[in-house]
Amino acid sequence: MDSSVTTANLRVLFISGPEGETRRYRCSHQQEQLELQGIFTDLRTFHDVRLLQDALDYDVFVFHRTPYHRLLQDVLDLAHRRGKIALFETDDLIFEPALVQHDSYYRSLAPTVAQEYLRNIHLNLEMLKRCDYALTTTDYLAHALQQHKPALINRNAVGVEWLCRAEEMYNTVEPPRYHIVIGYISGSTSHNRDFQIATDALLHILDKYPQVNLHIVGPLELDQRFARFGTQVQQTPFIPWEDIPRAIRATHINLAPLELDNPFCQSKSELKYFEAAFLGVPTLASPTEAFQFAIRHGDTGFLARDTQEWISYLELVIRDPACRVAIGQAARQDALRNYTPQVRSQQFAQALRDLIAHHPLLPGIPQTPEQVERRLSELLPHHLDKAENLRLFIGSPITKTGDTALALTSSLKITFPPPGPFERSLQQALQTIRRARRRPLTVVVAWAKYLIKKLTRQVYHLTVAGQTYHLLGELTSGQVYCQTFQVTSPNLCGVSVLFATFGRINTPDVIFHLKASCNSPDDLATCAVSASLLRDNSFFDFSFDPLPDSAGKTLCLSIESPQAVLGDCVGLWSSTCADPNTFYKNGQPLTGRLAYTTRYEQLNDNGD
Repeated sequence: MDSSVTTANLRVLFISGPEGETRRYRCSHQQEQLELQGIFTDLRTFHDVRLLQDALDYDVFVFHRTPYHRLLQDVLDLAHRRGKIALFETDDLIFEPALVQHDSYYRSLAPTVAQEYLRNIHLNLEMLKRCDYALTTTDYLAHALQQHKPALINRNAVGVEWLCRAEEMYNTVEPPRYHIVIGYISGSTSHNRDFQIATDALLHILDKYPQVNLHIVGPLELDQRFARFGTQVQQTPFIPWEDIPRAIRATHINLAPLELDNPFCQSKSELKYFEAAFLGVPTLASPTEAFQFAIRHGDTGFLARDTQEWISYLELVIRDPACRVAIGQAARQDALRNYTPQVRSQQFAQALRDLIAHHPLLPGIPQTPEQVERRLSELLPHHLDKAENLRLFIGSPITKTGDTALALTSSLKITFPPPGPFERSLQQALQTIRRARRRPLTVVVAWAKYLIKKLTRQVYHLTVAGQTYHLLGELTSGQVYCQTFQVTSPNLCGVSVLFATFGRINTPDVIFHLKASCNSPDDLATCAVSASLLRDNSFFDFSFDPLPDSAGKTLCLSIESPQAVLGDCVGLWSSTCADPNTFYKNGQPLTGRLAYTTRYEQLNDNGD
């Protein structure tokens, strides 16, 4: 890897597939850990087309449970050409199709949903194979991943905010005094079979010890035999993660049962142990690989293999409060030593340093910046052609000025730093699309589609803020739409027009004129914007310098796109209300009214 890259200037990008707890633990928490060591990080979702620009800016790419697809293929291509590192990140066994039958969640799905889930398993495996390394949570998962790629372990840990909430609960909230609460927190219904491991033991305990309560948090389907215990058993369907520390602190014993003969259960991390440990609550768990790694049996928690052991250890902590407190405190000290963001950050950053130092490069890698830029220019047209607007790629505001801007329009520009490889490649890709849409065969196909719409009299409607509009058609070269309107206030400074982009990026400029009348040779204001920046079925605001004496005047706005052709153009919307002699196409009156709104500059009492 580039020897100039150190952790002092390292940039790490996390690219996440699923949302929820897995993203929090494996993206947000690991970001915190790296940032505690001065390493810059960021997060994108796996369908965000801005990843193509990120591929030029980051040094390490962490693909968190992302199924392989074309966009990620191209991001990997660019990253590898630059000699950068890609890691496939997972906290679950979601990359081995042969083992999916062991996944209780998969078994609960409808056939069509299960088929899509299995397809994603295959795509996860493909993504893993195309990365350089794997990053995971446990030794069990690391062993499975190493069948495909070298694996790095960064065990789960709490985040900064979670730790702060836990410390607050630990110091301010006391567990119940007059009864013993056994707690179980479930993240999903996939744990129904896991909980059955401890069911018979819990039924025995609840029957023998009436002072013991069972509190279930999460979407768990309880055995019907628990119903006879009435208020001894309580269930809270769902709580946000911010409230979990309080829920744990309100218990005396934490449960973590898992199926021992299930590879998906063996791949789970020890987070149920250390989350409870931070609150001083001891855990009784199944002896999976992760819990055996984390829990010192009889010292920081208990490991139970069968019903009799579950009963024995539960009775021990119920009957002996001193033992229960001592084990909870030992677990807390263990968590503070091994599972805080500060501790884990040092280990994770050092692991990345070692990875960077020993990462081998193929001959000719990294390529020159010119070669990478040329490759980006080849890849971009595919993604631009499938996108709705250019702003998806740049995420930058549109402004009227900017000396160091990427001039995609004649008077409106996108503010950028001095144009770099991505901006230049974007320009080239837009030109490629523009040329492709003007090829003779493409033009013939566009005309055929247009004629079919005309012959079948297809009409498109859109409702915005209670107002219904209909599509005027495609705004092509030679068409000029004009709308006269009465200005109600001084300091008119903008007009917003509703556009259709037909779900694609279009390349010509769209030009807005503000005139004193439709026949006036001069413009009061002129604005142009690249059609690539317009959003489908959305208003775009044309801004201009305020007109102080605009109140009471009748003005005219007109819209044209002189370089547009069918298949590479936008459309306009109009209302169906009658508004005679105010709306024109190429000088001929139309029924209705262009879909637009006006905007005025608000002055303070000083006129500023």
